[in-house]
Order: sequence, then structure tokens, then C-alpha cells
Amino acid sequence: YRDVSEAEREHTRLLWLAEHDFLTGMPNRVKLQESLAESVALAREKGRLTGFVFIDIDHFKNINDTFGHDVGDMVLVNFAKRIRNSLPESALVARIAGDEFAVVIHELEQEAQLRELMDEVFAAMQRPFKLDEIDIPITCSAGCVLTDGSTHPDEVIRIADKAMYRAKYEGRNRYLVEPIVQIT
Repeated sequence: YRDVSEAEREHTRLLWLAEHDFLTGMPNRVKLQESLAESVALAREKGRLTGFVFIDIDHFKNINDTFGHDVGDMVLVNFAKRIRNSLPESALVARIAGDEFAVVIHELEQEAQLRELMDEVFAAMQRPFKLDEIDIPITCSAGCVLTDGSTHPDEVIRIADKAMYRAKYEGRNRYLVEPIVQIT
């Protein structure tokens, strides 16, 4: 007989690593794209909306330059937790790169729901991040898009990314919601 439990644990660990960010434990870009594709298909099927959000920490480079990368890493971990705790359990929150996060919110009925959720996320960021006796104020910018499922997931991502950069350009510490995207 051969003990396969160690091999199974290693396989499970490798699968987790393939779909998650090591620092924050959040899903990564791979898992995000899977979730978005599924949510867009469900939106089309059920006549609901999918919300997609790109969130970026404002001036994150200054945190790393001023306090060091260890503090920057702690900010990223805590930032991810605040986003996660501000949203319904069914939402997928992912770290996609550096200080960029993305969210897939399944089965929304109207834009007002997305705005309420984003208000909660931004309210959670109002408290400074307390790390090693240091209060670090954090702001973020976000681009949000709603789709009824008629839009390819790559286009949803592109539109949200563009809206996030527009939010930064318009002064940071804000979110912009793009209307329902319907491309036929």
C-alpha cells in the first residue's frame, strides 16, 4: 500500500497557490477572470446584473518609500481585509497586482446596490491604518461597471480599468460607476 495523502495535500496546496495571492490570501487574477466569466454568463441567463470593480490604493508608492515594504505589505493585507469585510460573502475580492484589487459582485438588481456597496468600502477606508504605532491614512480610487451579461468579460475589465483611472484623474479618493454595458 502507498500513502497518497501527502501527495494529495501537495496537489491541493499547489492548486490553491495557482488561484490565490500569497501575501493576502485573496484570489488572484486567474480566479478573478473565472469568477467574472461565470457571473457574466449567469447575469445573461437570469436577467440580473454583474458588478465589476477595479480598486487601487492612492499613492501607494509613497507608503513603501516612506515606511518600507514590510509596512506596505501590512497595508495591502489590511486593505484587502477591509474590502472583504465591507462586501457580501458572495462577492469575490481579488488582488490582481501590486496595490490593485478587483471585485466581482454577483446578481445585482440595480445600480443603487452597487453604489451602496462602494459607499461601504470607502467608509471602511476612512479610518487610518494603524501599524506599529503609526497611523497611515489611506485613500483609494475605483472604477465600477455594471453589465447585464451581454458584454464579454474582457471588455468589462477594460471599462472598469478606464473608469478607475478617470477617478484618479478627477481627484482620487472616489469611485465612478459606468452605466450598464450592452454590446451586441
